[in-house]
Amino acid sequence: MDRYYWMYKAPRMSKPYLNGVENFISVAEANRVNNGSQSISCPCNNCKNFLSFIDTGEIEYHLLHDGFVPNYTCWSRHGESLLDCSTSSNNLHSNENTFNNDSYLDDDDHHSNDRNDNFNEMFDDMETNMGADE
Repeated sequence: MDRYYWMYKAPRMSKPYLNGVENFISVAEANRVNNGSQSISCPCNNCKNFLSFIDTGEIEYHLLHDGFVPNYTCWSRHGESLLDCSTSSNNLHSNENTFNNDSYLDDDDHHSNDRNDNFNEMFDDMETNMGADE
């Protein structure tokens, strides 16, 4: 099952969604530790990666209640490389399910995750991280 499906198509209380959220929290927590950060940005449809929390339980609650922000199949603000997401598949293991990030287009909803979307997200990240003097 690909990441797009469980993030945006599966019911929020389904096993694939719950396992996917658990996997996301693990990835985000590992990235937080790796970066020495105290908090993790919340990718729920309400916070849209603009609010951060120390307690991963708060993020998990948001994701179960509000779902993920649209088109966030590459977790670039949580340690995944945009280049890796756009050029190769990422196999993510969560309990007994395997999720694959090979889906870039969903014909039903016309959501794309093409390189331009990734470039725009990367550019936004750079603007956010750079000060006015830079």
